[in-house]
Amino acid sequence: MGTDSLPDRNQANYLAIRTLIQLLSIPSNYRLAFDSLKTLSVLDAPDGTFRLFTWVVPQQPGSWRHFGCVLTHEKTPRIIGLIDQSDTYLDRNDTAFGSKAWYGQIYYAIVPKIQKYMGQTCYTLLGFDHHEPFSRRKMIDFMWFDEEGAVHFGAPLLETEEKDYYRYWIEYSSEATAALRFDEELQAIVFDYLAPRNSRNKGLYFDYVPDGTFDAFVYRKKGWEFRSDVDARLKSIKGEARRKG
Repeated sequence: MGTDSLPDRNQANYLAIRTLIQLLSIPSNYRLAFDSLKTLSVLDAPDGTFRLFTWVVPQQPGSWRHFGCVLTHEKTPRIIGLIDQSDTYLDRNDTAFGSKAWYGQIYYAIVPKIQKYMGQTCYTLLGFDHHEPFSRRKMIDFMWFDEEGAVHFGAPLLETEEKDYYRYWIEYSSEATAALRFDEELQAIVFDYLAPRNSRNKGLYFDYVPDGTFDAFVYRKKGWEFRSDVDARLKSIKGEARRKG
C-alpha cells in the first residue's frame, strides 16, 4: 500500500475499500477497467453475471491478509464482501464456505467452462495464496450462488481416485515458481507435479519444486477428472500412466 508501517497499510486499505464500494455502488461504473490499480485483480464471469475483485495486504513479516468482493450484474447490483478466514480453514478441501468464511487468495483466472452444482451455475476459479513464509499455494476453487443469491466457495467437482475434492491446491517452495493454468486445447487445468528436492523432506512443502512433469484435471460437464503424467507440450492426455509412490 506504499508504506512500511502496518497500521498505515491497513488504514490505507480500509480507505481504499470505502472508495471501491462507493465506485461500485454506481450502476454505470460496472464496467470500470481499474487498469491503473496493479495490485487489484478484477475478473469477469464468462457469462457476464458478476465481477470478482481480490487483493492482498502484507501484515507481519511472513503473513498476508486477502480481501475481496463480488459485484453482481443485476438491475440493482449487489456488492458482496469476502472475509478471509483461511487461517481457520487452512487445509479444508472437503466443504463449501460462504462469503464470511472465505479461503482468501488472489484469483487470477475464471475458467471459461460453466458447470452445475446443487442445481446452480458453478464457476471454476484459479487462485494464488502467499500462504506461509517458506511455501506458496496455487488453487482450483469454485464459486456459486444459492437460490437466495448468497455466494459460496467450494464444490465436490474435482474427481480423483482418492476422493472428490471441493478445492484442490499445489504447495511449493517460496523460492520456486509453479504453473496452474487452463489449457484450452486440452480442455484441462494443467499444473506442475511437485516433489521435494531432498527425498527426506517428503511432506515438507518448503522444499517442493516442479519435477518437469504435469498433472491435470480434464473438463467434464459433471466435474473435473484427474489425470497424471499428462504431456502438456504434445497437447495429449492419452496414454498417461499413473505415477507410483
